[in-house]
Amino acid sequence: DHWALVVSPPERVDWPLSPREQRALGVALEAKGRFADAYAAYQQAGPSGGVTDLFLGNALLGQGRFAEAGSAFEAHLALHPESAEAANNLAWTIMRGGADAVRAEKLVRDARPRSEALHPYLLDTLSQIQAARGDRAGALSTVEAALAEVGEGDRALAGALAFHRGELLLAMGRPEE
Repeated sequence: DHWALVVSPPERVDWPLSPREQRALGVALEAKGRFADAYAAYQQAGPSGGVTDLFLGNALLGQGRFAEAGSAFEAHLALHPESAEAANNLAWTIMRGGADAVRAEKLVRDARPRSEALHPYLLDTLSQIQAARGDRAGALSTVEAALAEVGEGDRALAGALAFHRGELLLAMGRPEE
């Protein structure tokens, strides 16, 4: 047996991929902001016990297709009700789509005990929901708690949280902070 490792940019992959490899390709395309291409890769991966629904939902969310993303996250949650990631993403989708903020908040609050790793993301979503409901002080407190948790561990998330904090402070008339 001889093995070879082939490294190729996503756009140059022209050989058959396994469903797992298709999902990995989709993740790589999502990371490049190529959500429509990621969606196509996830569709080619086919169903996988609802796992693909989570990936499809993320690609749809990246395209601003909130209703379709919500349906994909709902399908994933129907098979994996413990999925904190799907609950958070569904809550974000609901909030961004202008739908039921009460349900979105319940999804996040119920998911928090199930995932320590996602806790700062859940807090970020919760702060956005609080802000959308007019509770800017609560949202500021929540986003600051998320910032304290994430620290320097995830610079992209820390940057997004700092941005959300800045938006809240501006909306509260506190630009000097």
